[in-house]
Formats: sequence, structure tokens, C-alpha cells
Amino acid sequence: QGVEGAMLAATNPREQEQHAERISAREVDAIVREFGSGTPIAREVVEGVPVRVLIAASHRARMLVLGSHGHGRLHHAVLGSVSDECARQARCPVVIIPAPQTEKAKQPADPVLVTP
Repeated sequence: QGVEGAMLAATNPREQEQHAERISAREVDAIVREFGSGTPIAREVVEGVPVRVLIAASHRARMLVLGSHGHGRLHHAVLGSVSDECARQARCPVVIIPAPQTEKAKQPADPVLVTP
């Protein structure tokens, strides 16, 4: 059985998808409760390589809103950055929100896709 928390130990892809759906719903609901939303928010859990999935989604989106991990220069040079790659390749505007200084040690929120 899957374990919720910092690490995911799911026994099958369906459990991983359900776990991702729970996290997505929880995070979006928390943001809407805190800040409200005058615009409908669509959530979608998609399996795949993050840059490829987001670039494909940018073809039908009005805007991509992504979080920045705030990792150091060495990490960025070795592994690259999903948000930077999306900013270069997306077919729509991309907004990159940096992690707050007090939050940089924590895992940032997953990217949020804003669709028409």
C-alpha cells in the first residue's frame, strides 16, 4: 500500500496516480481557501517527463505558472531547470514564482497549469 508523505512507496501505477490526485486537490484547495479565485482552476495529473508534458500543455494553455526550486548554480548546471526550459520553449507566457526564502529548504509545490 502507498505511503503519503515526503516519499511515495506505491505498489502500482494506479496508487501513484491516486496519490498525485490527492496532493493536487489538497494544494489547489488550500490556495483557493487562502487567496480565493475569480477564475476557475483546472487541475490535471499527467504522467510523463515534466518539461515535455508542460511544453505540450503550453500549446493549449493561456499561461503556465511554475514554481522555482531555488537550488544552487551547480545543481542547475548539472540537472537544468524545468521552469527555465519551459520559459524557453513554451507556446504561451510562463510565470516563474520563486520559492520564498524561508521555504527554500522545503519541497516546492508542483507546477500548476492554467488553461483557457
